[in-house]
Amino acid sequence: CGLNKSNYKMKERLLQEDDLTLDKAIQICKSLELTHQQAQSLQKQADGETIHKVSHGSRSIIRKSATNSGSERQTNTSRQDNRRPIHSRSRSTSKPRAEWNTGQSASRQREICTRCGQIHRVKCPAVGQQCSTCGRYNHFSKMCRLKSVRNANVRENADGNKNVNAVMIGERDDRDYFVCHIESGLHKDNEEGWYVELSINNVSVRAQLDTGAQVNCMSMSQIYDLNVVKSVRSSDKKLTAYGGTSLKNIGHCMLPCTIKGKKYDIMFNIIDENVPTILGLQTCKELGLVERIYSIISTRNDNVRYSQLRNLYKDVFEGLGCLPTVCKLTLKPNAQPIIDPPRRLPFKLYNRVQAELKRMENDGVIAKVTEPTEWVSSMVVTERKSGALRICLDPKNLNSNLMRSHYQLPTIDVIRAQLNGSSVFSTLDASSGFWNVPMDPESSKLLAFGSPFGRFKFLRLPFGISVAPEIFHRIMTESFGDLEGVCIYQDDLLVHAKNEHDHYNRLKSVLDRARQLNIKFNSSKCKFGQSQVRYMGHLFSKQGMKADPGRIEAICAMPTPNDKKSLHRFIGLVTYLSSFIPNFSQESSVLNSLIKKDVPWHWEEHHQKAFDKLKKLITEAPVLAHFEVNSPIVLSVDASKFAVGAVILQNNKPIEYASKTLTTCQQGYAQIEKELFAVVVGCTKFRQYVYGQSFTVETDHSPLVTICKRNLANVPSRLQRMLLQLQAYNFQVVYKPGKHMYIADTLSRAPLPETDDSLDEEISVHVNLVRSSLAVSPQTLSEIREASKNDEVHAILKGYSKNGWPHTKSQVANPAKPYWNFREEINIIDDLLFRNTSIIIPTTLRKSILNKVHTSHMGIDRTKSLVRGVLFWPQMSVDIKNLIESCETCMKFRPSNTDEPLKPHELPTLPWQKVGADFLDFNNVKYLIITDYYSKYIDICQVSSTKASCVIPHLKSVFCRLGIPSQLVTDGGPPFQSKEFKEFAHQWEIQHVLTSPYMSRSNGMAESGVKIVGNILKKCLDSGTDPYLALLHYKNAPKGEMSSPAQLLMSRRLRCTLPISTDLLKPKVINLKNHMSLAKRIQNKSKEYFDKKSRVMTALHSGDNVHYKLKPNGHWIPGGIVIKPVGIRSYLIRNQEGSEYIRNRKFILANPTPILKSSAYDSYADSYATLDKPINIQRKSIVSPQQTSSPPTSLSTGSPNSTNITAGSSSQTSSENDTQPVIRSSKRIIKPVKRFTFSEFDQPNK
Repeated sequence: CGLNKSNYKMKERLLQEDDLTLDKAIQICKSLELTHQQAQSLQKQADGETIHKVSHGSRSIIRKSATNSGSERQTNTSRQDNRRPIHSRSRSTSKPRAEWNTGQSASRQREICTRCGQIHRVKCPAVGQQCSTCGRYNHFSKMCRLKSVRNANVRENADGNKNVNAVMIGERDDRDYFVCHIESGLHKDNEEGWYVELSINNVSVRAQLDTGAQVNCMSMSQIYDLNVVKSVRSSDKKLTAYGGTSLKNIGHCMLPCTIKGKKYDIMFNIIDENVPTILGLQTCKELGLVERIYSIISTRNDNVRYSQLRNLYKDVFEGLGCLPTVCKLTLKPNAQPIIDPPRRLPFKLYNRVQAELKRMENDGVIAKVTEPTEWVSSMVVTERKSGALRICLDPKNLNSNLMRSHYQLPTIDVIRAQLNGSSVFSTLDASSGFWNVPMDPESSKLLAFGSPFGRFKFLRLPFGISVAPEIFHRIMTESFGDLEGVCIYQDDLLVHAKNEHDHYNRLKSVLDRARQLNIKFNSSKCKFGQSQVRYMGHLFSKQGMKADPGRIEAICAMPTPNDKKSLHRFIGLVTYLSSFIPNFSQESSVLNSLIKKDVPWHWEEHHQKAFDKLKKLITEAPVLAHFEVNSPIVLSVDASKFAVGAVILQNNKPIEYASKTLTTCQQGYAQIEKELFAVVVGCTKFRQYVYGQSFTVETDHSPLVTICKRNLANVPSRLQRMLLQLQAYNFQVVYKPGKHMYIADTLSRAPLPETDDSLDEEISVHVNLVRSSLAVSPQTLSEIREASKNDEVHAILKGYSKNGWPHTKSQVANPAKPYWNFREEINIIDDLLFRNTSIIIPTTLRKSILNKVHTSHMGIDRTKSLVRGVLFWPQMSVDIKNLIESCETCMKFRPSNTDEPLKPHELPTLPWQKVGADFLDFNNVKYLIITDYYSKYIDICQVSSTKASCVIPHLKSVFCRLGIPSQLVTDGGPPFQSKEFKEFAHQWEIQHVLTSPYMSRSNGMAESGVKIVGNILKKCLDSGTDPYLALLHYKNAPKGEMSSPAQLLMSRRLRCTLPISTDLLKPKVINLKNHMSLAKRIQNKSKEYFDKKSRVMTALHSGDNVHYKLKPNGHWIPGGIVIKPVGIRSYLIRNQEGSEYIRNRKFILANPTPILKSSAYDSYADSYATLDKPINIQRKSIVSPQQTSSPPTSLSTGSPNSTNITAGSSSQTSSENDTQPVIRSSKRIIKPVKRFTFSEFDQPNK
């Protein structure tokens, strides 16, 4: 591995890692090498080597009090801090520090105590005393070090102006400080970047930036060089180097320093050692010399792949864009024009403002105005972070007269929901955002402003217009909103994806769209391919959303409030991060009570504790997971004496927190009422997450589970209002012990300062919404109300709703039993019975309601969706289904049946064994087309008519040339059903199979031959070529892997006009086995494709009432009765007039049988009595059915050489009468079967 024997410890360390990688191994080795070098440096320090750098230590030294034990005193006395007199130039003399907490050895020299100002041998009299100057303990006011530094030193420049950049860094307290450094030979090349030049008394001093040092340090020799010895003040700070070695701290002094042209007052600690001048962490931060990095984001992608993308779209990041959408401002009708007087501009800014106006004019942002304008606003000049000027408007008067477009901006919750599952992010910032939007000429006149250099008007959307954010966000949404994985908030775009590939493509699509629309982005603010980005004031990553550390630091850096206004400001900042904090501390209510109007300001110790604890909670803010729509939702709630809390969870990860402080009235609620109120608060706060979703509510109050399952009438009035409000949500309450619900429990005991009473108001609003949003006319509503007063069932239900339902279903009155399963959902609103939001229709109105519902004759599902959520009664869906299925109008125009699965013909094993015949009518000439099922060989004969006497000779001519087939398949046309044709088939020993005349697929091979010949004839007629020669070429042409029809039929090629070798014309036997296998595979593939859109229909039985079709495109005809099945999928049907037809199952529709009849269905029962007239049986010529997806089926038995026909002859009819029951004419009226239903209870006795 490259490690020698001296690296044994390094090898041992690497072997301890489970998932060791090369990068990780290199990192560990580097760390161990650095540790080794540090240890060597410490060893050198212990041997007396001088330490030249200082840094912050990792531990603190605790000062012992005077009451400590002897061992503690001994520890203290062993620590010395020899200080040389300030006025002395000698470095060899020093005096021991005066000890104040215990008596010291007589050999120790005593001096004045820095805490009491006296010389004492035993306990210092200042111990336990509070200083009246700084408020701290253990020293007197006269010795307080803050006296000399309480007032900031504000020095004046040579021109008499005060320097606003002056900073005074004073003493903090009397704690100990570490100054330590570890010498390392690494990164020597970068050390120059950690120094800064100071100018003190016109003397250049090179100071090192040391973020590990707690204080600023300077050597005594440097003080002499600066000639500021008189500025040094005594100090008892302990400065300790790394390893615990004490440094000689002489004192401190405030020195005027000039850094990068700005002047500051900086406090330095003077060390009697040869050390460089050092600026500590606090000073470096306040002077802006170092910047804290809150998160390290990998930029390797941005440096390689995404840098190429930047170069590819370099034009998108240069210049000022101009979107094609023009912005138009609209004034209110009563707007009065106002001209603001120009404001004075500081003389020092004249040149810079003039240059900026000229630049904006050249860029097309503004234009000079010479004509009069009704509106003139004031110009505002601000300075950017970069130091450049920004010209804005102050359109206060114009804003109050502009009409808003009211375009909704997305909330942070909406953005979070879109980021679920994403792991790669990019942010883009529109360069000069609003300036990308051009203004229309009339609106531009409203944006005129005055300046010392004349009047100008904005040609682009300016900053400062109140409607600008909504307009710009709308335009950006219209421009980029249709792109996948793009979040938009005004001029900031967030591109996200689950992986690098998708993210790169999405980012490229955004840049393509930007180039197309001519919008420009600020390259310096765009971040590509990041694992974590800052967006809308928060940090987003794969794990979720967390608070911006910058905001957290701002809160933690806030000083202790000294009035109500500063406390308000602190609470406002904390509230901004409330969604991250599961615990806002029990003391938050203490701070809230202090900001009330009637409470005087008095900051006490318990206020300070609450203040400090809130800061601590902010620093511990967790990461909130992204909301996932398809994951289960858990709402955990809890209530305490003075507040309620809730947290929404997914996969045991918090999504968001909420809490609410109870009002004085609400604090008097019973505990069960508080617990239910917590559910209301949680559902209301998280409505965007839970509305329309099924979720679980967790509570540690077990009675709440039972209460939520009970009906409204059986709970107290206050709980009724709460349960009524919760009816809009679909949730299940489960019990969970309190020890497992620490989050919600904590929130309820540490709520946010919110006492909104709007939740109580929403209860009545929800009731009104249920009543006013009904899709029922007032007249119908009045009819329902009157009918319900006289309805027995409604009277029973209202009684149960008011007085409570019985405990068991057996105790419920019979008419109300159908309502038992949803009794909790029934409520009374405005004297009407509702099931949730659906009106319960009285029994007497159900027939008329069904008639109105079915006015449009829609289908079953559409009709159910029409009344769903509006109307209700038991078995309503069944009544709707029975109504529609019994409607003759709906049945008449019902779509045709779906095709049944294909039943292919059995493949013939020999050529010309099975042929199909059909007619082709082309150009007023009739042709007889004969096609072989085995070889697909086609023969064509021109016939003068379709009579049997004309067709039979042509068939004989073909059969004498090619042979007599075993089976001839034709449709049921006139020549094929004639007696003459039957005799021909019998004499020539041909099995004649008839197919349905309307289903071409039954004789698919013949229909295919007709189609092929028809196409050949059309093309030959158009091109003037010989159709017979073209047909010859077809017979010689192979198709796919199969041989040509001529080869399959005759085992040879046919000579045509194409040049061909005589060897190819010789007969060649075709492999029958291979051909059959290939044909079978092709047939199975066709069946598989066809069956994807087919379904099997139920078989019919003799005596079934059916609807049928005479023709495929005709309407459904009622009144048919199945006589008997004929073939596999064909049936003999007799209508009311006695005519009989044979039809395929595709053209037969079985009459639906009612599932369950209620009282509303009785009026439609007569639709089933369709055979109530005498039947006059008449024998007519029977039309053969068309077999949709099955092979031709023999419709009567016979010998192989007999002609199989459907029916028609008298002899066949008589033979059928021997086996079929004879249906005679009758006056009897046929009625449908009556079935028992609950509606029998509602009908009067007959």
